[in-house]
Amino acid sequence: MEAAIRALLLCEDFDCEEARQTAIRHGNDAVDLLISVLDAGASAPLAVSTDLPDETLRRRAASALGDLRSPRALGPLQRASRDANPLLRAEAARAIGRLDATSGSDALLQLLDDRDPLVRESAADALARSSSVDVLDELRTAAAREALPHVRDALERAIRTLEHP
Repeated sequence: MEAAIRALLLCEDFDCEEARQTAIRHGNDAVDLLISVLDAGASAPLAVSTDLPDETLRRRAASALGDLRSPRALGPLQRASRDANPLLRAEAARAIGRLDATSGSDALLQLLDDRDPLVRESAADALARSSSVDVLDELRTAAAREALPHVRDALERAIRTLEHP
């Protein structure tokens, strides 16, 4: 199974489907190993080094957890959404959005106030996937105060998506 997770972490977007399906077949064991990579990075218990920088490894683990859509990943992804690295926070937001867990909305709403525009944009896109109209007021407030046009566009797109599913 570690070989399957390593393959998933090393693959590029265009060739990940086989590795993703293999990880899905491993179920909770795969999720647990990916959580350990998300939390510990390169010091996670992988049998063979991936030679990836720690921050890249953690981002890929967050993305893979979102792809596996396990509710067990929500807590670790919420922790990652508070990491110092804005690229990891953005990836965690996207992954939370793919979990289909309405309980992740609170973490995503907090990210609408993040200092990094990529994180705010990723949180808006993830909230659009949530199908929860309960977040519309917060999205409208964030859109009204957003100074950057591309982030404001993402917020307005999320509003339109939720208003007209």
